[in-house]
Amino acid sequence: MIDYNGSTESVSRSIPIILNKINFTLYPEGGDIVSNLDNTVAFRALNEFDKPADIEGVVLNEKGSRVATFSSFHKGMGSFKFNPQVGENYIVKITKPEGITETFKLPEALDSGYAMHIENSKPGDVEVNINTTETEELSLVAQVRGKIYYSTVMNVKPGNNKITFPTSDFPIGVSQITLFDSKGIARAERLAFVNKDKQMNISVETEKEKYLPREKVKMTISVKDERGLPMPANLSMAVVNDQLLSFADDKSGNILSQLLLQQDIKEKIEEPAFYFSKKEAKSDKALDYLLMTAGWRRFSWEKVIEEEFPTITYKGEKAIVSGIVYNSETGKPMNNVAIKTGNGLEITTGTDGKFTFKKLDLVDQANLSFNADGFYPQAQYVADYNQNMNIYLYKKYNDYYSSRSESQKSSKGWANVADMVPASAAAMGGAGMVNEKAPVFKGNIPAKAKPADALVANNKNKEIKAVIPKKDIAQQEDFKHVSKNEEEKIQKKGKK
Repeated sequence: MIDYNGSTESVSRSIPIILNKINFTLYPEGGDIVSNLDNTVAFRALNEFDKPADIEGVVLNEKGSRVATFSSFHKGMGSFKFNPQVGENYIVKITKPEGITETFKLPEALDSGYAMHIENSKPGDVEVNINTTETEELSLVAQVRGKIYYSTVMNVKPGNNKITFPTSDFPIGVSQITLFDSKGIARAERLAFVNKDKQMNISVETEKEKYLPREKVKMTISVKDERGLPMPANLSMAVVNDQLLSFADDKSGNILSQLLLQQDIKEKIEEPAFYFSKKEAKSDKALDYLLMTAGWRRFSWEKVIEEEFPTITYKGEKAIVSGIVYNSETGKPMNNVAIKTGNGLEITTGTDGKFTFKKLDLVDQANLSFNADGFYPQAQYVADYNQNMNIYLYKKYNDYYSSRSESQKSSKGWANVADMVPASAAAMGGAGMVNEKAPVFKGNIPAKAKPADALVANNKNKEIKAVIPKKDIAQQEDFKHVSKNEEEKIQKKGKK
């Protein structure tokens, strides 16, 4: 029984039962074990119910000699160091709990390669130890949630090579640290949690300790960073019954562990809130072991070269954008349509009108342009991986305006424009201007053409400048005079 926030609680612990069966897994740090080099190997032990089991054990060579000992640190996780010899095979034997006769073989050591060890126990710095058999120029890249915050190039020699870089510019979270060789091939990788102390400290104070139902509550909320300095923040708050509050022994996941840890590890984490508790002295080291085991990764370049990739289940993971281009008039698929992305990638549709973009990066919205001879170009913005796009292209026609425009471009001046007015306009005494399309110019007509070739007609709502043949000017003047007389008669009737 313990006192917690003014109430007494009972705390119970489950004791794992081990029935002479242990699921024991080994995880070489960085990915591989390399002969004649100092290697760190993490491990995790689970019982037959897939619950963590605390163990102790030894590492033996082929002759039965002990080369290393180990014990679990937290939740069946821990690590040990050893230097394997070329041609030697090693096994692990569990000594506690007693009665486990099964032995576990260590992964085969490479004759040459790279072994990486990370130390991030010092706040603000990450120390990387690279043990290698090669003399080579290597690259080291550190990123958090897909964004690179540190990268460097270094010349290494056989043996141990150490490099330390600051993490002051890194956000809080899981950092992915990758080692590349001189050919740009990733050789070792490790996850490490950085800047765990970069957390906002939020305090809430109320005017009174207790309130009546529906009584107004006034609160004072203060937010400070890890240095104790006031910080601006966007906050959300939920008011719940005190029975839903976490208990003294509750280490289940919270918003902090969910956003900063659980999303970076595919396996289930036992008591994730434990790794962020300031009251737990071993939470930092335990978090490092969690990332060495549940977050372990190894590069198998033989499978990559042979294109043996894992099966992709979800459409979004395939990064494919595809669809069909149709003729809007006939509704049939169109072939030889050129499709281009904003970054310059270009493909054409097949006879079935289909197109496919593979591994299209949609971190930012992509722009696809569709072009075909005799059709208007089409632009389509793509924000998600859609494999059922339907694009319709509209055919171009040689209309009245386009033919007139081409004729105007070939003419040196405006003198020949009058000849392009339809004959029906002249035959109807200018009345054809209502039904037939006439050239409309927004700019000023050249001065030399104004006296003989232009007539400006005023309308009540807008001004239209039209060019008509010389022989129709007199008829247009008569029409204008009649319209003016009609307007005067209407005005007189209105006054009466």
